[in-house]
Amino acid sequence: MTNAYRTILHQGKVAYTTIFRHMIENPPPENAFIVHCTAGKDRTGVFCAILLSLCGVDDEIVAEEYSLTEQGLGLWIEHLVQGVVKHTGASEEAARTMIGAKRGSMLAALKMLKSEFGGAAGYFKDECGFSEDEVNKVKQSLIVEEKPVVGLPKN
Repeated sequence: MTNAYRTILHQGKVAYTTIFRHMIENPPPENAFIVHCTAGKDRTGVFCAILLSLCGVDDEIVAEEYSLTEQGLGLWIEHLVQGVVKHTGASEEAARTMIGAKRGSMLAALKMLKSEFGGAAGYFKDECGFSEDEVNKVKQSLIVEEKPVVGLPKN
């Protein structure tokens, strides 16, 4: 999956640049937007992982969030696996790897992002052509400086 996600980072940079530019011109939280794709784990998952990483979210948490996609796909996984087998000739095991959203796959992708692209900020600057100020503007618009809320207050 690391190779697939490397390819997404290279081939998807035009789309990622468009989304990032939209975020600069229409910053959250005043403006909302949605990013999606067929299964929500590859193009979307990589983009969301980059944003979370940019904001300083720990790789383990990013990978855990990514892995929730597999649960969200539910029974649709079987349909997707059979489609991959039918249209690519891949084995069922290989198709399950392609369709799955495993923690380890995202951890490996984040490691590759750091080593090959200089992390999320490096990717947005060097691959997508944004300035450090633009990257920081998006980062600052996404980070909320509040104490986390754990549990509900007791009455």
